[in-house]
Parts: sequence; C-alpha cells; structure tokens
Amino acid sequence: MDAAGTSSFVKFHWKPVLGGHSLIWDEAVKLRGKDADFHRRDFWEAIDQGHYPEWEFGVQIVADPDKHLFGFDLLDATKLIPESLVRCN
Repeated sequence: MDAAGTSSFVKFHWKPVLGGHSLIWDEAVKLRGKDADFHRRDFWEAIDQGHYPEWEFGVQIVADPDKHLFGFDLLDATKLIPESLVRCN
C-alpha cells in the first residue's frame, strides 16, 4: 500500500543473466541414464572456473483495480504475467 492508501499486486522475478538453458525430453532421459549428476557437476565446475551464477531481480506491479484484467489468478505462483502486459522493472 502506498502513501495514498492504494494497494497493488507485486510479483518478484529472478532472471538468470545467462538466460534459460534446457534439454529436450529425449536428451534429458538419455543424459540421466548415463550421468545422473550432470547438472550438479556442471554447476560446480562452472563455479570452480570462476563463472559464478548471476540473476537480475525484477518487479512487476499491477494496480489493485487491474487485477481482474488477466485470464488467470495473479496469486497463482505457477502463472507468469507476460512482460508484454506488465513490464518487469
């Protein structure tokens, strides 16, 4: 709530600086069968080489009267507000 008594919905985001990286399902299944610790080891090896993980912190703010303009519940943690609708500052 701000000084004027207006409430807003605030959603926090942590975005990896290197962006998102993933495997397709078939690759993940094969890799898991060969080396179950691949991701954990890759993470620690990167840190050992000085490539530390970094994230950018962002905030999306939706005014209380606008909370019903979306096709989903803003309190649903599994839903993301598209940045085309609400910019992440």
